[in-house]
Amino acid sequence: MAIETKSITTPQAIIQRDNILLTNPRTEQIRGIAEIENPEFNYLSPEMADQLQEIIGRIFPAEQVLAEKIEGKSDKFIIRETAKYNLKVQRIFNHLHGESNIPHLQASVAYPKETTRAEDHQVEEQTNANQSEIAVFHIAGIISTAAQYSPTMADIYSMLMENDKLPKQGLVCTLGSHVGKDALMKGFEFPEHIIERGSYYAAFIVQLLNQQKEMGRKIPEKLIVSGHSMGAPDAVVAQAILKELLVKNNIQTEISGLIMLQPSGQFDREIGKFIVNAGKEFFFWQRAVRSKYPLLWNIRAQEEMIEQARKSGYQGRFTVEELQGELNKMNANRENPPDLNEDEKRRLKEIDQNLEDPNLTWPMWIKWRYKRYNLLFPALKRIAEGIKPGYWSDKDNYWALFKFIMKAEDRLAAFKPMDLWMRNSIGPQTDVALVLGGGQKNLEDEFFSADLAKQRMMEPLTDYLPHAGHILNAVKINWSHGDYLLRYKEFKEMFGRIFEWILSPEKAKLSEVNL
Repeated sequence: MAIETKSITTPQAIIQRDNILLTNPRTEQIRGIAEIENPEFNYLSPEMADQLQEIIGRIFPAEQVLAEKIEGKSDKFIIRETAKYNLKVQRIFNHLHGESNIPHLQASVAYPKETTRAEDHQVEEQTNANQSEIAVFHIAGIISTAAQYSPTMADIYSMLMENDKLPKQGLVCTLGSHVGKDALMKGFEFPEHIIERGSYYAAFIVQLLNQQKEMGRKIPEKLIVSGHSMGAPDAVVAQAILKELLVKNNIQTEISGLIMLQPSGQFDREIGKFIVNAGKEFFFWQRAVRSKYPLLWNIRAQEEMIEQARKSGYQGRFTVEELQGELNKMNANRENPPDLNEDEKRRLKEIDQNLEDPNLTWPMWIKWRYKRYNLLFPALKRIAEGIKPGYWSDKDNYWALFKFIMKAEDRLAAFKPMDLWMRNSIGPQTDVALVLGGGQKNLEDEFFSADLAKQRMMEPLTDYLPHAGHILNAVKINWSHGDYLLRYKEFKEMFGRIFEWILSPEKAKLSEVNL
């Protein structure tokens, strides 16, 4: 089938529209109220490159970036490491001038249709102060594609439309990872340094906003940058560069919030355990299966947590009421499994009845677990991706991941806290929401759980993010790493509450909440 592609050329960008990525059930639900596009970004003008060079050289100088690394070391060591860093920056600058060969970046964008905007304009004077326009840019985790994230774009957009406390106009964009076959299979080398990746994200955002302005659309007054998993540290660097780039391009938009959703780079991790978990989850989505379609022993474990909490005057992160609320959801999902057709529900019930037989032999238990996996794994891929059911088993994506592991200069960043220079880049005008998954051991986030964070983040969050405006320390109970795609109704509710917090004019310096 031929792909209809058109290009729009502006003074700073070439953006292609590739409509083959737009067909999935959740984006179709918002098509009546939103314009939906899939820009591709693979061009950087000399003017934009010059701006980025000036910003990077000014806000990320060697003495700031290398401060922790060279503390207490000899002058010879300092000179050598500073020279190495300057070479890296020079290589980034050289890439920024490569107008036709920067890494390929795909996105999914939704913004109000003109008819919707005209209807809302009639009641504009009646809206309160927080009904200004808003832009949301959500950066994918490692190897994730724009197509995979387009349902998330639709979820955030519909959440804004449905929540009376949030702006009803604006723009929502999800950006694919630089590390994935979206980029690498088209012949582009991924950016090996986080500053370079942050530069491309920031440049894309500014160019997209400029294009909106050229088309006569109102530029949003507030902007939220969000990142999931290894996209969260990229979002930290991107927001620092973006803040400066908005000023240079005379765009009157304020970065109001930074959301770090199940982020890497918050505490030390054992590489071996991390890789084992990655293999299990990338190939099998074990915890994602359990969290959305719990087995009887998952429910029993939740009941035991509640019983222990009631007996012991529980002082844990979650209240008895919150634990009970999660149990109610688990029971509801078990009674009526969501997002399955009637035949799949019938087969799942049969499989679970056999698995829960107390007389089941070990070989038969293995057999029925395998049947359960074969039933649910294709269903989860269908729910999460809509149009790319073979994504997770695609060998090209694992080749992309392997190349990242072998080549990226910051590839080990997932296993240690973010460097201080990155954390210092979050300024006092930007509120930060840190969201982790905790709860039952076999249902929590398998990579960056709230429980590990509590054990290993030695600094209070106000010291860890010393210059941030306000900080929200949030935990989502029994939330695995892929649940933002799978339990999307809860994701919408969770993001709605985070947005309300970001846009609230009055809040404490540090707030803790269970979502």
